[in-house]
Amino acid sequence: MTTRGAGAAPRPGATVIRYGIGYGNVDLAAARDLGVQVAHVPDEAARALAGEKLRRRVA
Repeated sequence: MTTRGAGAAPRPGATVIRYGIGYGNVDLAAARDLGVQVAHVPDEAARALAGEKLRRRVA
């Protein structure tokens, strides 16, 4: 859901989850008009995964 009219629109009540840095590539106005929620998950998952890889390598 990057621009209005690009691809199939999510149904009202759907949630778009953006992982990583920011959500500047999500058309928030279109999401609001369509009744779609937008969530942002910071890059914490990558840090956790890196930490787990390091723990396994050291063990």
